[in-house]
Formats: sequence, structure tokens, C-alpha cells
Amino acid sequence: MPTDVPQLLAALTAAEPAERAGVAEQSSRLGPDALAAAVPLARAFGDLNVDERHLGELGRLPNIAHAIAGVKTNTRRTKSYDNIVLDARNTTEYTGHSGVFDIMAEFDITTEQALGVSDHMPVWAEFSAFESGSGAVIATRPGPGTR
Repeated sequence: MPTDVPQLLAALTAAEPAERAGVAEQSSRLGPDALAAAVPLARAFGDLNVDERHLGELGRLPNIAHAIAGVKTNTRRTKSYDNIVLDARNTTEYTGHSGVFDIMAEFDITTEQALGVSDHMPVWAEFSAFESGSGAVIATRPGPGTR
């Protein structure tokens, strides 16, 4: 378990979804002060290996929202493993639009062909360049030299 904010930030942005979810879950057990500090950081996305109803402690954090609900996200369309989880209070630029990119329908390929790419379909969510409809730009297009 991380012991300071930089370690917590690193763990919550780790490459492994299970590590991010585990740290958020452990943080939620530390009490209200630790929970208040962790919630703005608790954003996870990708292969969580659970649907939106089974996020455990992460799903019970205050203001936690999920972008994908009731949609099968694996290529065989039998399970919902992938999602984008965010703190709704601190992610006001999320527009509420999200979905699963069906590569089989989009590219007219078979399930077997799609499985050659991945056993998961990509999930997506739309975010505004403006926070809370304020009109203040919080994101811009990359400029020259930006990678």
C-alpha cells in the first residue's frame, strides 16, 4: 500500500488495471480522511475483469461513476470486463457519451478475425474541452512539436 501522495498517484496510474483497482480499494478502507484524498485520484479504465455492478470497494466510493453499463465488452460478447471509472464530481468535463467500439461491425470481420486483434473491444468516453460548461478552455489541440 502506498504511504504518501506521490506513491498513491503512481499506483493509481499504474499500467496494470488490477493494481489500480487494488490501491483504490485499499485506500477506501483507511477512513474518511484518506478516502477524501483518494477519491479525486480514483480514475481507472480498461480491463477491470468485472462489470459495472461488481467493482467492489472501488464501486462504493462516493461519486464514483462508470461510463459503460449493460454492454458486453469482450469480443465474444459474453462478458463485460472493460470500463472507464471516474469520480463524477471531479470529472465534470465527461459529457455522458460513451460506448463500445464494435470492430466486427465496423470492419465487417468475423469473431475469429477480431480475436486475432484482441479478446476485448475498445471502450470510449467523450470529454469536453470545457469544464462544467464554464466556457473556460481546459484542453487545446497539440501545437507544433507536441507528441
